[in-house]
Amino acid sequence: MHPLAFVSVASFGWLVIALLLDRFVLARLCLVCANAVTLEFTFKIPGVTIPVPPISILILLLLPIVVWTVVALPWRQPALKAAWNQALQRWAQPWFWLLLAIALPIIGHFIYAVASEYLPKAITKVAEAVSLEVKLEVSWPGYKSHAPFTLNASLAGFIGLVIGIYFFLRNGLQRVLP
Repeated sequence: MHPLAFVSVASFGWLVIALLLDRFVLARLCLVCANAVTLEFTFKIPGVTIPVPPISILILLLLPIVVWTVVALPWRQPALKAAWNQALQRWAQPWFWLLLAIALPIIGHFIYAVASEYLPKAITKVAEAVSLEVKLEVSWPGYKSHAPFTLNASLAGFIGLVIGIYFFLRNGLQRVLP
């Protein structure tokens, strides 16, 4: 199997496992924790809407960060400065590319919003028919829920997300996983 295909399948598998852990384990053990910080995606393509149910950031990102921190530690040579430097670079590389994958839809939508006035109407109609909605919501019992980040991106944002995911899989995961 091609290494990028393996990383892609493993990442999709993690998304499914994270969703199952969030819904069937974390929601039963600590509902407040499961709903504290959630991320929700919706992809809209003409004729099809693909919603991804809200998923807890604790499971989706925090658990992999903790696991990757333990795995990336230089267990064989803990006293060497070079080993720690290399371990830190290996640890940080996926998170840099993940942040880039998050930033590219925002940049793509911004460029589209600025340039949409100058594009032909047929292109803007197609660009607005495809959309990506991302919502980060913070809620805690006794307080009003708040969505500090909401993105409604057009086709340019969707393309930015696809490019960002590709860079994350290729540069962020494929290069650091053995």
